Amino acid sequence: MLSEILILGHVSLDYRNEKILRGGPPLYQLPVVLASGINCHVITSAAADYDFPEHDNLSLYHIPSTRSTCYRFEEIDQNEVSTHSDTRKLIIMSIANQMEYNNFSHILKDSYQAIIIAPIADEISKLDMELICERSNLNLFDIQGLVRKFNSSGEVYHSLAENDFNWALQTFSVIKASKSELTNVTMVNPYSSLLIVTNSGRDIEIYTEGRKEIVSIEYIPDSEVVDDTGSGDIFLAVLSIALGKLSIEESVRFADEIAKSQLKQEGIPAMGTIKKLFNFF
Repeated sequence: MLSEILILGHVSLDYRNEKILRGGPPLYQLPVVLASGINCHVITSAAADYDFPEHDNLSLYHIPSTRSTCYRFEEIDQNEVSTHSDTRKLIIMSIANQMEYNNFSHILKDSYQAIIIAPIADEISKLDMELICERSNLNLFDIQGLVRKFNSSGEVYHSLAENDFNWALQTFSVIKASKSELTNVTMVNPYSSLLIVTNSGRDIEIYTEGRKEIVSIEYIPDSEVVDDTGSGDIFLAVLSIALGKLSIEESVRFADEIAKSQLKQEGIPAMGTIKKLFNFF
């Protein structure tokens, strides 16, 4: 059986609460993959001085860039909360280089156990994502890669076209989204792919082949959450490992459990903590 998972997308520098923290989907997902005992291959782009983690089972391909993707996190005035899907807003400050398939196809393996694609700044084209997906039968995608847009001031807003939504449903095996990201589209999935929709930690909806299933999960009050940044990235990484070993519902519950275990701490998850949870496997 194959034992390597490929992760693609920008890493970032996040300006939050007067701190500068490393972030981006790959940095939240690779500890999960490595803790499970599976080799991890990451392709990303950032400035030359970006501080990347090191591990014997991590293969990192860094597309050089003159800058890293940087976000500034700002709290939203309580009077504005109803117009946003979150209690904070994101401002894009800079964007690393595009990740073009022709620039890294030579280092790709013929096949992977799973591939996770989670763009955060429109850094991978749809055509290139289709080419990447040919190298695995299990391709996972975070819909934020299509939803996230920027206005002239750099502020992030959400907008998803119906044709982009349908493209994702047909291209990927698993599509992860939050309910707030899908307000502009019809939430129906006639295809065999899994559309997994989170609902502010209250439940999870699974759409596939015209059916809808609701999975009940433990709810953690906002008052107990220290930092939810990256929880969706962790959730997707766990799914890449659990699917094929557990049923779909069991995989979703397990992914939710591990993602929620990180809500009470700030920053990238510690691999040691994640590894204890993966004793299940």
